[in-house]
Amino acid sequence: NSMLTTGLSANWHPSPRLGVRFRGHVRDMGQDFVEGTLARTSYRAAVTGSYQLAPGWTFATSIGANTTDAVGVPTLLAFDAMVRSPDRHPLRLSLTFLTTGESLMHR
Repeated sequence: NSMLTTGLSANWHPSPRLGVRFRGHVRDMGQDFVEGTLARTSYRAAVTGSYQLAPGWTFATSIGANTTDAVGVPTLLAFDAMVRSPDRHPLRLSLTFLTTGESLMHR
């Protein structure tokens, strides 16, 4: 069995309170059998934006997708939003919505 993951991550701050982050990777997987090789490749990418509302209070949201070259497997889309409080107020709220690309097309 073999698995090779190549990833990329980049951060950008267009202003002191606003941050944008990109993450992505390609994963190649293989398994040798006596009669041949089973190989799959998957791809994942996500973009996250965060904004500091007040000192320590941060709002972030992201959108991402994960797909593979396997037949019959839909692309998985992910959306999430998060509010984080400063350490002096350890209240953490998050909302995550996850759906497949196939179900978005049928709505």
